Amino acid sequence: MIKNNNFFPIDITNLFKLRPMIFMLIIFQIIIFFFLSDRNYFFSPILDEGDAYSFYNYNYTSLENFFSQYRSFGGPLIVKIYKFFSVNMVFWAEFNYIFFCISLIFLFTSLYKYKYNKLFTLFFVTGILGSVSLWSYYSSWSEVVSVSFIIITFCFYLKCHNQNSTAYCFFFSIFLFFTYQIRPLFIV
Repeated sequence: MIKNNNFFPIDITNLFKLRPMIFMLIIFQIIIFFFLSDRNYFFSPILDEGDAYSFYNYNYTSLENFFSQYRSFGGPLIVKIYKFFSVNMVFWAEFNYIFFCISLIFLFTSLYKYKYNKLFTLFFVTGILGSVSLWSYYSSWSEVVSVSFIIITFCFYLKCHNQNSTAYCFFFSIFLFFTYQIRPLFIV
């Protein structure tokens, strides 16, 4: 039997109860992935135009440069971590989509754990997944990453609110701060 330490917003024991629903959600995610891939929504960002300077070429050389730049450090930090795997940002859009899908699975299991209706939760999460307005942003620098972090932050909020634990409040605060650093206007 799998022991659950209730640390993360996802409950391992609930996954076994929710297998059919999570399986349907993953099937929807795969269908939308192939649909978006077929329609060319996934492409590498342009590395020398637009926001590339403030994300791809963020200057980490000194604290003065770090705090004096136009962009806050959250989005560029994720880009810098991704650059370890692909300097040319190949598959950046696919990474955004997969991270977004993982955050939706966290949301689904969190809502279910706190007694929301399974069908409502499935349709709600599937509705977020099918948001046509997000589809054009998978190749962008920080929009979908920010939405994913907002969803994960909300999952930690649910955990913090229902468990009344200092540790969950701490993680909620950390995720909220980092989400704000990625895209401040989304939080405001």
